[in-house]
Amino acid sequence: MGFDKTGLSTYVANNSTEIALKAVTKSATAALLIANGAVQAGIKGSEKMLAMDADVVLQDGSACSRTASGTVKLIDKDLVVKPIKDVQDLCTKDLYNTYFAFNLVKGQSPEEEFTAEFSAKVMDVRAAKIAGENEKLLWQGDTSLTGTTNMKRIDGIIKQVGTGYTVTASGATTVNKLQSAVLTSKIDVRSAEDFRIFVGEDVYAEYLIGLANANIYKPTSDMTIFGTTTKLEVVPGLNGIRKIFTGRIKNFRLGLDGENDSEQASMRFSIETEKWYQDFKYALGVGVYDTSEVGVATV
Repeated sequence: MGFDKTGLSTYVANNSTEIALKAVTKSATAALLIANGAVQAGIKGSEKMLAMDADVVLQDGSACSRTASGTVKLIDKDLVVKPIKDVQDLCTKDLYNTYFAFNLVKGQSPEEEFTAEFSAKVMDVRAAKIAGENEKLLWQGDTSLTGTTNMKRIDGIIKQVGTGYTVTASGATTVNKLQSAVLTSKIDVRSAEDFRIFVGEDVYAEYLIGLANANIYKPTSDMTIFGTTTKLEVVPGLNGIRKIFTGRIKNFRLGLDGENDSEQASMRFSIETEKWYQDFKYALGVGVYDTSEVGVATV
């Protein structure tokens, strides 16, 4: 008579969806978009992103005449969400004769278990690692890539934006370059409250050192670029590529499934293999409404 053990402990079973969501929402970019309401959930495959814009034509109002002018621009773009999974097989016997053996219970039983604390820690560690990969994926993803790479699962912001519009980031220091990027960003875009310059952690570190070398005191908690009213947004997804992006937060859209049946983290025992199957399953996508409003520069 067979059986299926659905969870290692009550903690893991009851929080499986919560743990899976950590793998997505702990990404800095995902957290930013969610916090600003730039997210669509419940997407199965793809869904339209809807937006509108309008132009205004002011006319002489002294005469009894009417000349209709101006348009309302309706925008709909596809937000594609792809199912993603990360699966591993864990064998309790691999911990024998190691300092981690105390994390096992039930001795030589075929269903030998990890302790609840150990299993929860393993799940959290993996969720954090997956969140880091998802952060890079949201920016650097490219479905045309081949071979073994995590970056081929979705098309990220960089691929969707392409060249965007050119922003000039010139100057002797990173401080100068970021100030230049502010000045050469489109004025009608950078005047918005949610306008940001997105940089990697490496560029941000150079910016802080540049301030220090210039004897400029500025709290690190103050994300406003020195000498401007524009804020920086530090995203690890841009680490190492020496590019910055300018634009409004709400010009980007995070796509999630958000349904319990498709975003799960689980540990279950396989009696056939005598291994624990640890699986993360979720769906993820990102979209850009208007790529012509996203500035790109190399620093």
